[in-house]
Amino acid sequence: CEQQRDKERNDKIRAIEEKIRSITEIQSDDFVIIVPSEMDDFTKEGQMQNNCVGSYYHDSIAAGDNLIYFIRKKSSPNHSYITNRYSICCGKTVETRMINNRDNNDRKAHDLIDIIDEKIRELLKAKE
Repeated sequence: CEQQRDKERNDKIRAIEEKIRSITEIQSDDFVIIVPSEMDDFTKEGQMQNNCVGSYYHDSIAAGDNLIYFIRKKSSPNHSYITNRYSICCGKTVETRMINNRDNNDRKAHDLIDIIDEKIRELLKAKE
């Protein structure tokens, strides 16, 4: 039963995250945007960041409350830089964390997040 429940939840997470996949096309001189597509992506991000994204938000994503995306430096796209949580009910990114849950203090990343938020709102509205 647990395996079936986890599979259904994970399928929902993949489908919900897929709705925002095209934010990865947003161009930035400094950053790339990653939308997790596999459950292992969340786990790896949590390990690199030393935070709870690897396990804590799965149920809220599956329920359609939150979305997760990562911002990475172009110079090191395989290394975590900033983990972000977009709240669907608020219509914006409400949590943006660097390693060890430090607040994101990167001004250029915050400017990019504003652009990402606008794009996610457009994408979610188009999917209604």
